[in-house]
Amino acid sequence: MNFQSVNELKYFDFQDCRVLSAALKGSVLSFETEALIVRRGNSQNRQPFDSYAGEALISFEGVRILKAVKEGYKRYTADDVLAEEVPDRELTGEEMSDLGVLLKDSYLYEVEKDHFEEGQTVYALEFEVPGEDIYDVLDTDNYGLLITFDRVTVSWDQYMNRVGS
Repeated sequence: MNFQSVNELKYFDFQDCRVLSAALKGSVLSFETEALIVRRGNSQNRQPFDSYAGEALISFEGVRILKAVKEGYKRYTADDVLAEEVPDRELTGEEMSDLGVLLKDSYLYEVEKDHFEEGQTVYALEFEVPGEDIYDVLDTDNYGLLITFDRVTVSWDQYMNRVGS
């Protein structure tokens, strides 16, 4: 890959980031993505503005998944009365082994520092899996991962267009 950024998560914006594929192999959690935003200030972005990367590979090495959940929800009526409540639930071992299938075509819309634990920074990764109608936000599954890792590498071959143009 022509561009490689190491341990610079704060210089990426994930608001439009779509997961093309995901894999958990040993201690490496990786995502092939599109529409990842490389912020100005990233060591690999020499432009004075944010730009979209072409297809990018995000690899968390030495990863430890502390928590993996399918996020619950609350649904209210138009009168603001609780109609349905589904609590968060931890992913099963089978779901964890099928993480690549579970997160394929999802949106990785947030990667942020969550807290410190045992001397390591814990990051929260948030995913939304669109339903058949991508504009119907009521028909989506959301997943959250809490992870620690030793190193994260983001690689891509080309820049696409400037963000906001």
